Amino acid sequence: MLTQRWFFSTVRLAFVLWLLAVMLACSQPKEDCKECTLGARKCSAGRDGVLICRAIKSIGCQKMVLERCPTGQECAVSGGRAVCQVSGSKCGVTCLDGQKRCEGENVAVCQREPISNCLQWFVVKTCLAQNPCDASTGDCSGTSGCTPKTLQHEKKCVGNAVYWFDDCGKQGKLDITCTSGKTCQKGICTGGNSGCQPKNLQAKQKCVGNQIYWFDDCNTQRDWVKTCQKGQTCQNSQCTGGGCQPNNPNHEKKCVGNAIYWFDDCGKQGTKLQDCVSPQTCSNGACQGGCNNQCQSGKAQCVGNSLQTCDRDAKGCYAWGQAFPCPAGQICQAGICVADGSGSGGGRSCKVGGLGTCKSDSDCCQGQTCISYVIAKGCGPCSSGSDCPKAGFLPLSCCQIAGKAVCALLCP
Repeated sequence: MLTQRWFFSTVRLAFVLWLLAVMLACSQPKEDCKECTLGARKCSAGRDGVLICRAIKSIGCQKMVLERCPTGQECAVSGGRAVCQVSGSKCGVTCLDGQKRCEGENVAVCQREPISNCLQWFVVKTCLAQNPCDASTGDCSGTSGCTPKTLQHEKKCVGNAVYWFDDCGKQGKLDITCTSGKTCQKGICTGGNSGCQPKNLQAKQKCVGNQIYWFDDCNTQRDWVKTCQKGQTCQNSQCTGGGCQPNNPNHEKKCVGNAIYWFDDCGKQGTKLQDCVSPQTCSNGACQGGCNNQCQSGKAQCVGNSLQTCDRDAKGCYAWGQAFPCPAGQICQAGICVADGSGSGGGRSCKVGGLGTCKSDSDCCQGQTCISYVIAKGCGPCSSGSDCPKAGFLPLSCCQIAGKAVCALLCP
């Protein structure tokens, strides 16, 4: 009996000691239990969410918990705090709120874009021809500007939303905000999870406002085709109705950005005339400021028996460069160095057949080649008869034939 009592007493004592050890172990926090400060925030490694320090009641610890950002957003530090925001919303434009500037014939104002909360340039009006945009004020000269006739002329992207713009280019009402996973491109929301991979980028044309665009075979808007003229409307991928019919494609010059373009007498933009080279800027249809060019790029002239070319200096302006003497045995004529010989080419070493035709470049004066025109070949280019050799005792003339300046017996 004594042995049994001792056994059961020993078992009871061991159980009590084990229970006390377990309770003591549970009451002691782990060394790494509090790995952060409550409320602390930081971006995850992949910037796909925000890590927030929270208390985990089940284990009595403080750990960083990941909260993933919604689709189309990413984690960024704003105001010293890690938050989810629209992807790619880092402001890239630096301008002052309310600042104005000229963009060709348009007036643009620096305004805050509502989606990204960034300052961006927005076109607010188009200046009339008689009141062009003044670069010094960033506004139309005088008081006149474009008066809109159609408030919903076309749709354009502002951030990740589609807005209506009137026919003066001024932003109007919000049309739609692109949903998560879609992006605004060329006035429409595109993308998403359709999974369509386009194979033909020019599958068909469609109207977007009063403009025609190409659409691919996934029905995504692509390249611009044309803008319908005044008085016309875009219907079924075509410009219909009346409108101005241009008679003169080179009616006037206007600035588009920092380049000069021809505009016809209906006000439609045509071919580019030239780019204004820094430090010049385009204003009132001309490159102004910074340069007083002496010559045009690519031109050359003779100074005595030396050749002088038109070069661009360090300021981007064009001036006559240093004149270099022609090599020995050559003279400078019509902006090129040519051989000074006693052949049949009027004092120049060149020789052609009796009808003034050539067979190869070696028959022509230095600086000329044997050019095919119509059914014959002649030496060119030329600027006057003095550039041409003689066909026996017959002088050749510099003629414009089939768009080429060549030496020939008779000009058409």
